[in-house]
Amino acid sequence: MRVILWGLKSQRNSFRYIWQGFFENFDRLGYETIWVNDNEKNLEYIKKNSLVFAVNVASKNLKPIKGANWVLHNILDDNFKESGNVLNLQVFTNSARGEPLGSEAILWDQDSNTLFQPWGIPENPNSWLKPSTKGNREYWVGAVWNNENNQGNAEIISEYKKILSKNQIQFRKVGGTRWITRNGVSSKKSMHLINSSPIGASIIGNWQRENEYIPCRFFKNIAAGTPPSSNSDLSEILKIKGIFHNNLDKLIGERLGQSKKEEIEMVNDAQSKIKLYSYENNIKRIIEMF
Repeated sequence: MRVILWGLKSQRNSFRYIWQGFFENFDRLGYETIWVNDNEKNLEYIKKNSLVFAVNVASKNLKPIKGANWVLHNILDDNFKESGNVLNLQVFTNSARGEPLGSEAILWDQDSNTLFQPWGIPENPNSWLKPSTKGNREYWVGAVWNNENNQGNAEIISEYKKILSKNQIQFRKVGGTRWITRNGVSSKKSMHLINSSPIGASIIGNWQRENEYIPCRFFKNIAAGTPPSSNSDLSEILKIKGIFHNNLDKLIGERLGQSKKEEIEMVNDAQSKIKLYSYENNIKRIIEMF
């Protein structure tokens, strides 16, 4: 089976991180894997029985090819259903519906052929880190943003920075949408920066918190060797023990008060549980749906 990641190969976009994770994991699993830009000439790569991943933000030139299989994110077009099998792939929020597949955060809705699951963690567990000595710089790898619907994290990050400063911790942003290379900060570098951060919390804006969106950052920070911590309580959804407070003073205070033994125990437990949400396992679930 040929796997094709459609779009964003040469374009700087926050969703590119997800496509890159799928590309690397399919390749590691031994599939013939091709990643192309959203260009009409690249339709020639799509053959019968190909498994094509596509997203609405990079599918202007994508057309249905008869006999192909489609994994579509936010693309509603009946022409794809007529050309082959379609799996709708959606990220988990509290509006997700369907039958649980080993987790309250992984649901299968047969009526709409929709698989809901967190994007999860693309890095291979063999590369995950353990807790290490912390400095006084809190590294934030990625974007600080907002939009017209106030769905971003800019306001809460501003508050986070102030409370960190009060605890003699310097906030350092690295990467984000203005990073000069399309790949952004390398996975290895970002994990080591997070690993050295004294808090390593996954801070999200009100919209994501209220909708129980589980950010990639949450899994990435655990894989980087930091205990689960967030201003969104994810303990029940993911069955993970961690430090969850909407009050950032309490969150930071409790993290700083942890002993090294507590850190190690919490990280070991969490890392064993987030393997369920690895891209490799996400891929296996997707293939099973066909």
